[in-house]
Amino acid sequence: MTLEFSTDIAIAPVEEISAYETLWTRYKTSSEIGKLFTEYNHAMPRKVVEAVGFERDFVVNVQAKVEDLLPFDQYTALFRNDADYPVALTELQSGPEVVYYQGSLDLLFSKCVAVVGARKASAEGVKRARKLAKLLVANGFTVMSGLAAGIDTAAHSAATEEYVRLGGA
Repeated sequence: MTLEFSTDIAIAPVEEISAYETLWTRYKTSSEIGKLFTEYNHAMPRKVVEAVGFERDFVVNVQAKVEDLLPFDQYTALFRNDADYPVALTELQSGPEVVYYQGSLDLLFSKCVAVVGARKASAEGVKRARKLAKLLVANGFTVMSGLAAGIDTAAHSAATEEYVRLGGA
């Protein structure tokens, strides 16, 4: 089944983010999400949520939970069909339909490396993630990843510390 894109409705980022996160409550892997969005012609998340039968109240409850974790006044998102969405991500087999970000969008177009790993990371894993992130920043890379606890957090913290140590803003 494919959906047609509607050009008469403005994008409501909070709704779209909430809809995208709602899909993760049923579809547990990037592969499943990727197949779902391919089936629906990469429609906006709220259209896919409607098509697969989620109730509006369920989406509203997810929105409240997401707002606690990802305050909408501090983060924003890029959707797959946005002009600024990185082309390289569209070429991935199960690339993300939505990319959350905070700060300068220009960083998406720099030399980037994602550092991701276990949420319940060992002390050694955290130590290695921090070391890797500092080396990457020292060599001109932007460290990107999800917002999860554990390795992701360790890498972001170390990358930020190294950037500041090297004289960044």
